[in-house]
Amino acid sequence: MFLGQKTAGASGAVLASIMMALMPMTSVLVMWVYKKTMPSKFTLGCILVAFLGASLVITKDDISLLSSTSGNLIPALLILTGVFGWVIYTVGGSHFNWSPLRYTTLSCIPGTASALVIVVLATIAGYLKVPDVDTGGTIRWEMGYMIAISGVLAIFSWNAGNRALTPINGILFINLVPVTTFAISILSGYNMSKLEVTGAIITIAALVSNNLYQRKLIRTKSATPAGVLAAAGATK
Repeated sequence: MFLGQKTAGASGAVLASIMMALMPMTSVLVMWVYKKTMPSKFTLGCILVAFLGASLVITKDDISLLSSTSGNLIPALLILTGVFGWVIYTVGGSHFNWSPLRYTTLSCIPGTASALVIVVLATIAGYLKVPDVDTGGTIRWEMGYMIAISGVLAIFSWNAGNRALTPINGILFINLVPVTTFAISILSGYNMSKLEVTGAIITIAALVSNNLYQRKLIRTKSATPAGVLAAAGATK
């Protein structure tokens, strides 16, 4: 995710937010492969529309950006890889009878250990350099935020929120990612093109439409005799 955002340059934050907003759709694809449950035609249509919106943000009406090594294709693929990883992580949380704190902790430990091994090996090989004390001091607040707020509190809150709200409700908050990113980017001086805004609107509209469709399916199933009996049994 970070590598793709950095490679994309000034538009990296906007690109990353749009790709992150595709999480509900990528989760459908993951569940399709994992549980062999084919999504409905409406959901598949929403997936195609969402990716169409994302492609507008990626290309900005310049198709050469997909073929150029300096374009947005490689960054988008890197970010999309991170998105699939995050979706698998989120889906995995529902298969463990653990508290959000335990799941967050036990998943962060091997993640941190593997990152440490990679950094050490890359430093020994000469690909990375150890920053000096002055460099570390200049980014102390940024690192503090990434470690405490983004790395710990955000992940714990995400796991706890999804469990409390249920995934179909919690996933709606992903739609706020592009909105907040756009607001911060504009305040920071980034000039967004009309196609970027259009692509973001298309993507969010597809996500919301699919969410509303899923809610309708749940209401329909709960209204059937089998659904009523299941609800009564759960109440007992």
